[in-house]
Amino acid sequence: MRFPVTNSGSLEEFTRLWYNAQEFGKQVSANYFHEGVDLNLRTGGDTDLNQELKAISKGEVIYYHYSKHPTTGFGRHLVIRIDGAWGTRWVHYAHCQSDGFLSAVQSVNEGQIVAKVGKSGTKVAHLHISIFKVDPGTLRDGIDTIAKTQQELNDWWENPLEFIEYWMKEETETPPNDIRLTLLDQAGIIDEGKTREAIERYNKWDQMMNDRQNLEIAHNNIVADYNSLKTRIKDAVEAVK
Repeated sequence: MRFPVTNSGSLEEFTRLWYNAQEFGKQVSANYFHEGVDLNLRTGGDTDLNQELKAISKGEVIYYHYSKHPTTGFGRHLVIRIDGAWGTRWVHYAHCQSDGFLSAVQSVNEGQIVAKVGKSGTKVAHLHISIFKVDPGTLRDGIDTIAKTQQELNDWWENPLEFIEYWMKEETETPPNDIRLTLLDQAGIIDEGKTREAIERYNKWDQMMNDRQNLEIAHNNIVADYNSLKTRIKDAVEAVK
């Protein structure tokens, strides 16, 4: 997990160079709640124009669209589906440039360039990024859907900066992956939640087999001790005779 801007994608570099120009959940009008955040370079103006935008996690570009209105809407925008310990999320990048824009369904790696900061659909260059908790393809206006009520905001979106920061922290505190997870990843199996569940089941089965083996060893030791005791008793009886 990483931030969508800067070279390293780290929290330190992000907070040093970028800022959030419009907060998540702000009520912009009577029927519009800001469902994402607007990110700008701290140097101001359109200095962030053409800055590279990168995938926050491994995933797949599944939706892309270009709204041709020059100053309203999301402009040129795309959505990447990501799967992980968080379940499934859909990451929305909007107001992109045409240069470097991934306008095809395709897999992407974490940190891969997917677009560049533009000003399509807006008067000022910036990245509008949001995270859907539900598949936007199923919503009222697809990836052009906006939050018209507080309930829609709560049900369909979450704060992208909080999401990224939380899962970056989780990854740094998580022990190294099981080698079997690494092999699954190399094989292109990206649903980590399901693979971890399968591995946990295997580990339980493996532990049961180890417990069974230990019980068999203990049983054999008891039998050996019993036979040894019988032999000693027999020898003692014979000696008394």
